[in-house]
Amino acid sequence: MNIQKALSERGVQPVPAPRRKRARQKETLSAFAELILTAFHEGNDCPLRDLADAVGQHRTNAVATACGAGVGGKGGGNFWMEHGVVIRCRENAALAAEFLSEDAAQDLVGSLGVDFDDFIDSMLSLPSLSPACDASGA
Repeated sequence: MNIQKALSERGVQPVPAPRRKRARQKETLSAFAELILTAFHEGNDCPLRDLADAVGQHRTNAVATACGAGVGGKGGGNFWMEHGVVIRCRENAALAAEFLSEDAAQDLVGSLGVDFDDFIDSMLSLPSLSPACDASGA
């Protein structure tokens, strides 16, 4: 008696459930991006605890994984972090911006009560941590 064979003969094939992890992680990183950019605009670093609280996580290790390299080195935000904090710098602003849609970016800037150019100027005024990112923002 082979259940799998009997089902297969009747047209039933094993189809794994769709993987949602990537979509969930992208949604989570988008939420983090808004919080990170808001903190940076306000002159603050962004503690992982604040990100965890914002998405209802009880532990920061899952947040650190999402903001870091991700599981198995894939899918994470690759933010520059130190001692449980997403560091306030141009590189992290640029990384966070990658996770925002144009509509989400427009909503974020509008919620901060600044115009787009002023927001960009505030991000360009952040310190740089990477030798590849010089004072001109290149």
